[in-house]
Parts: sequence; C-alpha cells; structure tokens
Amino acid sequence: SDEVAMQKNMGVMMVPSDEALNNYFTNQEGKVLLEEYGSLDKVPNDVIVELINNNMLSSFTESVPSKFEGILNDANDPMGVSVSAIDSVWLGCNGAIYLTNRVYSPTSFVSVLYPAVVKNNLKVMRWAVEQNQYNVYLNSLNSRYSFFIPSNGALQCYMDPTSYGKVNRSLCRFYYDEERKAVRAWLRECDANGVVVEGTDSFEITDNRLIVKRLQDILDNHIVIGDVENGNEYFRTKGGQEIRVRNASLGASGMTVEGSRQINESAPINVSYVYDQTKAGNGKVYILEEPIMTTEKNVMDLLAEVPEMSLFKDLLEGSGLMESSRDGHPCVKQTNIKLFNAYHYTIYAPTNTSLAGFPTWEEVEAEVNPMKRAADSTKIMNMLLLHIQDGSLFVGSGNHAEDGYETSLVDPTTEKFVRIYAELKDNNLFVRRTQSSASIKRKVLTTAGKYNLMAREYIVNDKNTTQDEDDELYSTSTAVVHLIDGPIE
Repeated sequence: SDEVAMQKNMGVMMVPSDEALNNYFTNQEGKVLLEEYGSLDKVPNDVIVELINNNMLSSFTESVPSKFEGILNDANDPMGVSVSAIDSVWLGCNGAIYLTNRVYSPTSFVSVLYPAVVKNNLKVMRWAVEQNQYNVYLNSLNSRYSFFIPSNGALQCYMDPTSYGKVNRSLCRFYYDEERKAVRAWLRECDANGVVVEGTDSFEITDNRLIVKRLQDILDNHIVIGDVENGNEYFRTKGGQEIRVRNASLGASGMTVEGSRQINESAPINVSYVYDQTKAGNGKVYILEEPIMTTEKNVMDLLAEVPEMSLFKDLLEGSGLMESSRDGHPCVKQTNIKLFNAYHYTIYAPTNTSLAGFPTWEEVEAEVNPMKRAADSTKIMNMLLLHIQDGSLFVGSGNHAEDGYETSLVDPTTEKFVRIYAELKDNNLFVRRTQSSASIKRKVLTTAGKYNLMAREYIVNDKNTTQDEDDELYSTSTAVVHLIDGPIE
C-alpha cells in the first residue's frame, strides 16, 4: 500500500489447483454456478469476483503458517486455512502464491445470500441487499437466518403500502435494468385486490432513494432470524412483522408462507425452491413467486370485523387515543393508535358479555356528578391502557413460560408502566394482572377469526395527494388482536 513499503510486506493469493476447482464447481458450492450459466466463461464478472477477492490476502506477514488461525474471510470470520491445504508456495517480486488443494469460498457463496448472488432471476433482491448494505448482515455466519427471496417476476406485482389509505391503491413493479445495473420501479393504479385500473398511466419512481427505501421494507419482511422449521407457525421478521409458515417439512412440495395481507385474504404463497445453506453457512433460503405483503388493516378495522369486540372498539374509539397524523406526516388511515411507536403490540379485547355493566362514554357524558364522571372516565382509560401490551404474542408461536410485559398504563405511584403476565402453552394464550394466585387468568378465545388478527399502522411522508411515486413510509407499527374471555383486572 501507499503506507507500507513493498520490502516490508506484500500480498498473498490463495490459488486452488485445477483439480480442486473442478471438484468445487462439480460437487461443492460452485455447482450452482454451472447449473445457472452452463460454463465458467459465462459466469458474470460480478459473481466470479466474489470468489477471487476472498482468495486475495493483503498481508503476507499476517498469512504465514504460524498465523493461519488469524486469517479472516471477507466477512471477518476465520477462514479456516490449514497447513495441510497448502501444496506449494511461490514467491514473486510483489507477493506470494499459495497453491491450495481446496477452494476457500467467499461468505456469500455459503451464506443465505448465495442464491441471490448467482441466480439471474433474483437480481432485484440482490441489488436491494447491496443498496441497503444488508450483505454484511446476511453474511454473518454467527447467526441463523431464514431468508425468503421473491423472484424478479414476483416483484412486478407488489402492493405499495404508502397507497393503502387511498381510493385506488398503487401496484409497484420493480425491474432490474441490465444496462444501468440498477433496479427501476413504476407505479400503476389498482383496486383493493391488486387488479390494475384500465386507462391509468404508469409513473416511474425516479428518486433512487425511494426505490431503496421500498425495497428495504420488503427485505425486512422477508428475513427471519432463526429457524422456521421448528414446528411453530408464527415467526417475527427483522422488520417486526409476523409471518405464518405451514408445512415447513414438505419444502418445495407443500411449504407455504403468509404475510399479514395473505393471512387476512386466505392466500398463502407456495415455496418454489429451498436452498439449504446450513452445512457451511448460516441458514436456509426459500424462493417465492409472490412477495410477502403486509396488511392494510389497522387495529380499528379488525375490531370492527368481530361483533364480540364492538364494546371494546367503541370505548377505544371515544378515548382520544386515535390520531390522523404525527409530526406533520399523515397516517394512511385516520384511526391510528397514537400510543404505537414503530414497534409491535398485542391488543386484548374483552368480549361484549364480559364488559356488561362497564361504563360507556355516553354514560360518562350524561353523568351530572363530576366526581363520578371523572372516576368512570379514569376507569375506562385504565382498562383500555391495560389491554394494550408491548410485544406481540401469537397463539401457535410455541410454548413460553409466563413472563411480564409492559402495558400502556402508567402506575402513578411508581411512574412506571404497569406489567401484565402472559403465558403461551399448548396453543393457548393466558394473561393476568399479577402473578398472584388470586389474579384471574384470562384466556384468548381460539375461535377462527377472533384471535391472531394482524394489523399494521402506517405513517407516510406524503408529498403529493394524487400520485404516489414520491411517497415513502415514515413509520410503521404492528399489532395482533385477540378476543379474551374477560377484562384483565
């Protein structure tokens, strides 16, 4: 380098023998390259350079046999170089060559990134990963990932969340432009079901930053930290959304995945191919021909769909806890819960029957005694705040011992958020006020359509009220809504 004289140090190239390379491309990680491109001379430079770069070391003094254990790969993980892998050494005027009997794969060839790096039909997601600098994250071999990758074709039919609150939504179409080596995107008006409105124009998103931001939201909803084949159904993504995975053991023969939009529409996505990167890498990759999408329903939408939740909905609606904008940015819908703040939550809605006799806002307004009016108002607010919990809990996400979760209710004596205690056991969810044996355990009613109801609330940076190409997500929060057999008290 400019700082180190050549006489003091030099570079090293790890050069595999022809036999080692042939074995690598025939039987090991490189096999996919030949399957995809037919021959090595057709492999694009930006793919093969990943392999070459990983086998070029910048310091000979740090790469001598006594320091082999300290040699790191392109992800700063131990490369695993051993003396037995080095057949010969040649010294040149500006560096050394180690002839190796094995190939040291770049991290991207063994991590969950591999399919996106080598497959032509996954270039949109590869570009998204690189632009958002998620390659460092997904190349970490110290973690375990389940990475769902929609194909290029799948990402030509993506419902843009920034348009959810409008009469006509926007269908976003992402394309990889081979000439520009970049992703381009267009928006086209569509109805609530994603059907394009005939006679409308397409608008290109010309601001590269807005394309990258949209793809980041997609990435966040397609990455799960951990294994989705552990027998559970619900898993939290990197973005805090929940997805449902079914028949995971069947792989491409029957495994399905659903985002909150697919769950609400009963439209599961089939997994078309599975790449197992667990042997030398950090997880599994699931190829999709449709993108995972999040719902446009917020908490109030879900409460309105379940008749047994109507009293709780009315109390929440009249509580003053709703907002239509935040920090000057409009909510996609006018009834976002202002307590939510870019996190995930659980809403417990007691049945109408269990709330019989509970004061209503109409009764509070009609009350002439100011002390009783204040007491009833406080009673309603405390009940509502106690039933809004930080952290989303899903029936079907495995067994979890009883633990405390903060609610939105503040204890005036301690000035801390009140905790409630929830337990997941045998596909049931129980919640109670305290861990005292006298505290009543409330149970989530696991009747279809009354639990695990998924909401997402959006705040957008809306620069134009008629066109969506300049809009972007400012903030989002998610929540799961359950009907419970009685109020927590």
